[in-house]
Amino acid sequence: MELMFLDFKTLSYKDNAIVGDDFEIVLDSVVYQKSKFTVNKVGINADIGDIVILRGVSFSFIGILDTMTVEKDIKTEVEVNDFGSLFDLDVLVSSYSGNLCTFLSNLIKATYKTNSNSKQNLSYLSVYVYGSITGSLTYDGSELANLSELSETLAKSYGIRYTYSLVYSGGKITGIDVNIGAVTKGLVIKHNLPVITDLKIADSKKQITNKIVFYPKDDNSSYRSVVSYYLLTDGTVTTNSYSDKRYPYVKLVSEFYSDSDYSTLLTKAQSELLKSNLEHSIEFNLSVDNDIIVPFQNFNLGDFVEFVGESKIYETMVTQLSFKNGFYSCSVVLGEYRVKLTDKIKLLQRR
Repeated sequence: MELMFLDFKTLSYKDNAIVGDDFEIVLDSVVYQKSKFTVNKVGINADIGDIVILRGVSFSFIGILDTMTVEKDIKTEVEVNDFGSLFDLDVLVSSYSGNLCTFLSNLIKATYKTNSNSKQNLSYLSVYVYGSITGSLTYDGSELANLSELSETLAKSYGIRYTYSLVYSGGKITGIDVNIGAVTKGLVIKHNLPVITDLKIADSKKQITNKIVFYPKDDNSSYRSVVSYYLLTDGTVTTNSYSDKRYPYVKLVSEFYSDSDYSTLLTKAQSELLKSNLEHSIEFNLSVDNDIIVPFQNFNLGDFVEFVGESKIYETMVTQLSFKNGFYSCSVVLGEYRVKLTDKIKLLQRR
């Protein structure tokens, strides 16, 4: 297993280093984590911000170099951010109705392909749309939105996500593809599967907010109705108060809206309700040598899964996959609640 260092702007080869037994790979869709590798090499020809590729593993790992620390002049600890951190920035958005996969694609292209600041464009980056998922996002004029957080909302509301992969030509890495399509759904995981060990389940102490009521402001002239939205147990948002998928209890929040806000109420409701839908943490270790749940084959970061606990069924999402010092076991986190204090702080800072 080795790290390959590539120039951030051109993907041209710069250096490589063999990885020892001391490493930790963390892929997290909620809080961007650093992966760490110890290599028996110093004087690595790479700059902070360069692309880092991990070779010799069964899955695709693309990172961005964060730090290099030389230890005792014989080895270097390399810290790498996930390539997805490239999308943790604010972009300009406006109302859209149509294929939301195309909407996300257009935002990424405007940021890194056709940007008026040519230094920001990445010629090796290609964006592809695989699928058509129709929906609407409504904003009050043009607004700024964090691209990563917007992607999370699209994943929860419409089942859309992006993945990225390397492009090879003549044995050389020549590009990175961003692929936008539907989130994988349908996998059911039972708590007593023999391939699962060290299971820990933590629910947020607060109940899930599952209803939001919008009241018209007194000076509204066009819209005077009270509008309610409901979060369903399958993660969708509806105005149907009679749905059999509603939660058995009600926890609500209320807001006033103006005439100009009326068309944006669904988008506001989704943003408010969906952020609490995954307020749990289901952690376990998964034996990689199995034919039921295979990481990076039928079990990937961002997948929607149903986890059957002893007394509760969770409609949840795969939000972290990690390996430490080997690939015999994969550590898994389902849900967006974080137990570790450092992760809680990172999550608060991000939000």
